[in-house]
Amino acid sequence: MDKVIDWVMQNPKDHRMIFEKILFQGRDDLSEPIPTDLENFFNYIEQKPEWLDQRQIDEAVKFTHRLGVNNGFILRDLSLMAGYLYPGFNQPLILTGALKKQAGTRLAETTKWWVDITEPQGLVRLSSGFTSTIYVRFIHALVRQQLKKSDRWDSEVWGIPLNQFDLAMTNLAFSSVVLLGIRALGVWPTKQEAKSFLHFWRYVGWLMGIDEKWLIQSETEGWRLLYWMQFAHPRSDHSSVELGSSLSKEPFERKYLHLRSLQQKLAYRQHLELTQFFIGKKRMKLLGLPQQSASWFAYYLIVRNSLLYSSAKLSPKVEKFLSKSGRNIQKLGLTLYQNQGKAKTLASMHQ
Repeated sequence: MDKVIDWVMQNPKDHRMIFEKILFQGRDDLSEPIPTDLENFFNYIEQKPEWLDQRQIDEAVKFTHRLGVNNGFILRDLSLMAGYLYPGFNQPLILTGALKKQAGTRLAETTKWWVDITEPQGLVRLSSGFTSTIYVRFIHALVRQQLKKSDRWDSEVWGIPLNQFDLAMTNLAFSSVVLLGIRALGVWPTKQEAKSFLHFWRYVGWLMGIDEKWLIQSETEGWRLLYWMQFAHPRSDHSSVELGSSLSKEPFERKYLHLRSLQQKLAYRQHLELTQFFIGKKRMKLLGLPQQSASWFAYYLIVRNSLLYSSAKLSPKVEKFLSKSGRNIQKLGLTLYQNQGKAKTLASMHQ
């Protein structure tokens, strides 16, 4: 993708239009041959890797739907919040001005992409999930090129912008960390479910441009990389506080239909309790977050999930209910984020 960006920047307006036309519509209607770097890129991403197992991809999508609201809670209150502890992840957001967006807008963009890729057949070539993933990869490369030229980017401290290790850690936040988090909240996947889930995110990471040596095949590999991460980044700084505080206050941007003020305050408290449950009071302080008396909402989820998911193993009806209601609530969460400010127009990368 870096080579594609070099070509695009030779004639940004026209070349980007060609890239986006091929990405979103395919190559069938092209009247002229395309440049070698662009052709090589699309030949590569359109040819599935030899190790890809579509059966596991389909299983992972079904498993994700069954997780319901739990997946969103973990991504928001564990993966994202814990990621903000590491300044190397934060600097691209700050230096590109992305931090100035409402936290709800940033969540809407990410959630829209996540919903797209976890739809059935969401990673087929011209699907929204596939094209959104490649478009995110395009934006990553564009930001990487611009930041490498910037005097404000300190490569000695932060390394290469959006480098392979940081992208791999972000991929782990959606995969290994989620598997850790759901167990903490009382959901225990089978070995096959966990394996399929990791396989799904391995392919998403491959599409995103992560080198295969960083794409894990087991939870043990993921834990090892997560342990290394604390030595690859400088200590938490003001950026951690800025991003953590911004995300924590996101519930006050939500446009609830009924009892808005009460629901906003309740959601604010629930998310803080979950974050404290996952990362502890010491790291809450590093993010500038107010400490909670206890993680009551997390304890409620543990009891609820233990009962529901244990029953699902014994009753097909309960399992079917979890799949249907789980996906509905995931999409409801997306609608909630999209209704915040300008998020509705920004959220769909596919358009």
